Amino acid sequence: KKMRKFKCFLMVMVCVLFWNQNVYAADTGGSVVKNEKVYLNETCYLETVIIVYENNARANGTKMGTKRVSYKADGNVMWYAEVTGTFEYDGTTSKCISASVNAESLNSSWKIKSKSSSYTGNMAIGNVVAKQYYGIVAIDTINETIELTCGADGTLS
Repeated sequence: KKMRKFKCFLMVMVCVLFWNQNVYAADTGGSVVKNEKVYLNETCYLETVIIVYENNARANGTKMGTKRVSYKADGNVMWYAEVTGTFEYDGTTSKCISASVNAESLNSSWKIKSKSSSYTGNMAIGNVVAKQYYGIVAIDTINETIELTCGADGTLS
């Protein structure tokens, strides 16, 4: 009987873990088109995800997307930063017409110290500074620049 309860608990936890990974894309009506990891050491890595919002296009030739970078330690998100851009494209050229940045710490030892966004040409840019603290002493600083680019065909990268 204990083994059955344990198996049930384990199945629920696995479902929660898999559901949680893409909840932000599903909740916002977007679809994940790219997901990659860059390991900083054996336990910490940056996971980059690009989300495209097809339903939010204002007209043909307009696309909105988000590039999110999550800093993870042992599989847990410590903080994330994302830039969202709106682009116009016509098959020959593309340009960014707006950009915004969002960042949040999900771990008490990390703080988002600054964030800003800009756009130029066909690129939306987000700049974020995150610091890790031990008590009141900063022990790590990460300056993250996130660039979301739109190709002439509307492909986001």
